[in-house]
Amino acid sequence: MAGQTCTADFSDLDGLLKDLELATHDVARVMPIIAEAMVSQVLEVFDKEGAVGGAPQWPDLAASTKRRRRASTTHKILQDTTNLIGSITPDSGDRFVEAFTGVPYAVYHISKAPRRVIPLRDFFAIDQDEFAAEAADIIVAVLMGRI
Repeated sequence: MAGQTCTADFSDLDGLLKDLELATHDVARVMPIIAEAMVSQVLEVFDKEGAVGGAPQWPDLAASTKRRRRASTTHKILQDTTNLIGSITPDSGDRFVEAFTGVPYAVYHISKAPRRVIPLRDFFAIDQDEFAAEAADIIVAVLMGRI
């Protein structure tokens, strides 16, 4: 799917994935569960406005943006219409998981390109250590027959 994605490096989990493959002969069945966990991590970045894994909170909204917001909305960054946060979708395959969005303007918030107007607010900057621990817990739960 075209759009912006968040991916994870599973090299630290390779041993667990090999154990899972030996035990079940089906690594692919656990990957959608791990992809859902990744989406949860992305949603946490939105909820904490970037302040995960020791990262600083995103820059505040400009005063002019706050004035333009509908009176009934909060000033949660990147969540005014819920289009972006509601578009975060999991995907997975035999050896990958990702969270993605097809919202065209997402790139303007996460691009590392030089910026003049819109500050960097990378909602895909998940806490990789927390995600790896959660993925490991999922794999172990499958190995132990709990999932």
